Amino acid sequence: MTGNLDKIENIIVVMMENRSFDHLLGYLSLPPSNRSDIEGFKPGQIYQNAYNGKTYPIHELGDTNVVEDPPHERADNALQFGASKVSAPPFPMDGCVEAYAHKKEMPKDLSLVMGYYTAKSVPMYDFLAREFAVCDHWFAPMPCGTQPNRLMAFGGESRLGDNNNFLSPNQDLVYDWLNERDIDWRSYCHGLLPFFAIMPKWQFPILRDTVLPLGQKRHFRRYSRFRADWQSKKPMPPVLLLSLNTRIF
Repeated sequence: MTGNLDKIENIIVVMMENRSFDHLLGYLSLPPSNRSDIEGFKPGQIYQNAYNGKTYPIHELGDTNVVEDPPHERADNALQFGASKVSAPPFPMDGCVEAYAHKKEMPKDLSLVMGYYTAKSVPMYDFLAREFAVCDHWFAPMPCGTQPNRLMAFGGESRLGDNNNFLSPNQDLVYDWLNERDIDWRSYCHGLLPFFAIMPKWQFPILRDTVLPLGQKRHFRRYSRFRADWQSKKPMPPVLLLSLNTRIF
């Protein structure tokens, strides 16, 4: 086992905006893929939500641009899960449309929240799903808003339970773990500033690396540089963390 680990040159962690497994890859268990090793949509089973006297079944989406983002704070997720008939999961997942309708501005098309993609809409994900491992028990680090979710993903814990309008309290992240062990790393962000600019102890390193090109390692870079860095003759750090669409601006 150790010999195989020694063959790994780079560990790449990609953090994207939340998408449920069924929304992105649930189609893999339907025709024509018919994968029995994937716990996605089951052929012949009806999946739907009822809201305000109308039924909303699942359906294929053709447009990958989701204009109306579903709400995903802690209370919204609880409504989406629904009330379990027993003291533990599974939950009925019967409140997705209702939570969607409770946005500050009701979306024009409530059925969008019940949509899912197929291979033709997400060809790269389909390729990765066919060629590599798929974790079908796909969970967010925390079923709540962006800030505590990202803190949990990069720190293993979150000192926030809900999104905070101010700065995040300092806490250790994977960045600290890597620095303590003298493991080189680089974080690529999508947007003006990386997400962890909301944490005071990371504000100067982020400012130094993204605005004032000081220092030698430059742990933080914009995602627009990733392709050129990867194709350059300079070796990449062994650990790369890509945060896509997890931005504060």
